[in-house]
Amino acid sequence: MNKVKVLPWICLVILLFSGCAEKSDGKLDQAPTPIEEEKQIQDAPLPVLTKNEGPEMQVVQGTYCVENRVAFAFKDEGIVDGEEVVGQYMEGVPYLYLPAMMERFGWSWTDSGKSEIQKDELQFQFENNRVQRIFLDKRGSPYGLQFPLVFEGERIMLAQTDFEILFGLQSSWDPETRMLSLIEWEWELPEQVATRVEGDEAYVILKLEINREGVDVLDGLPGIRIRSNDGERFSQGASGHSEEDIYVIETRSGVLTPGVEWSGIAWVYYLGKPLATYPLDLVFDKELDKIQIFTGPWIDFTLDSQTRFYTMKQEVLVIKGTTEDDWVSFAIEELQEEHFVPHYDESMDVVEGFEWCWAPQQPGIYRIQVRSGKDGISMNRARFYYEKE
Repeated sequence: MNKVKVLPWICLVILLFSGCAEKSDGKLDQAPTPIEEEKQIQDAPLPVLTKNEGPEMQVVQGTYCVENRVAFAFKDEGIVDGEEVVGQYMEGVPYLYLPAMMERFGWSWTDSGKSEIQKDELQFQFENNRVQRIFLDKRGSPYGLQFPLVFEGERIMLAQTDFEILFGLQSSWDPETRMLSLIEWEWELPEQVATRVEGDEAYVILKLEINREGVDVLDGLPGIRIRSNDGERFSQGASGHSEEDIYVIETRSGVLTPGVEWSGIAWVYYLGKPLATYPLDLVFDKELDKIQIFTGPWIDFTLDSQTRFYTMKQEVLVIKGTTEDDWVSFAIEELQEEHFVPHYDESMDVVEGFEWCWAPQQPGIYRIQVRSGKDGISMNRARFYYEKE
């Protein structure tokens, strides 16, 4: 059984970053890290609005609980745990000694002779200002440090912000006692994630049971990133919501190609720490009925024809609709050797309605992308496929 039981972490794919260090003038009269939410997390896809009306799915859910909790005091002599100094301020930024932190959270040096540490199936390789993450012998995306590494003799010092993110630690700062608590979560994730394909996009879904025992509740959501087997990012957007005591984490894939099976990996993160990987095999779905129309909050757009996502016909293709935009463009790509290449494009000015006709001369599979714009703002409106036999 390929049960994925991982130590604490999952990148909240959607938008919460705890533990950002506040720069100060080097004095210790300020809270070193007033844990605040941020609107973006590193190396994670931005959230997008998607219209998901797929069938109900049975999704196996994972669980989490507290594995480890350590509290540190910020004093004049430095950052301490009991009598031991485990960190210092460096130019106003709180730094932690990596060897001391490793000991407290169960990490060890490898025998490779490099600046490389490991815990169970996870390895971190420190390379200048980035950290290569290797999980279950698979190389994930590197984490770019927000603050440079500091070397004190042979000891590596890591900024508190980077340490919390990279190691997937939830933090809490008490300004009155000047104590910083770090929580490491233990994760037990399902054997497989669920997938749903809608036309040329796929959705990967993970459900996570909310911990209602005790006072510790997960701060933020884990995240899912999809990558091809050669390492190319395939995630396009992410979202998360709660259903009573269940977190539902979902990410949307990139564009699949008709007749081409796509294989890759879904990486699950909490903050910057990989928690699990899942193999994915995704196939384009020709049976999607309706074209998905993307609308903005300020401009209306409708498409009267074409209406089917994938069409096989001989006659002329007619694209007709209405918009408050000033112009509409049509970009046509042709499928050649498993890849779409530019074939033809045209744009037109519009006054409320528009109608555009196109008749391919050669048999083939074509992808049509409709875009519109006004006042210097443009956006993708629709994407669909046309096959001439």
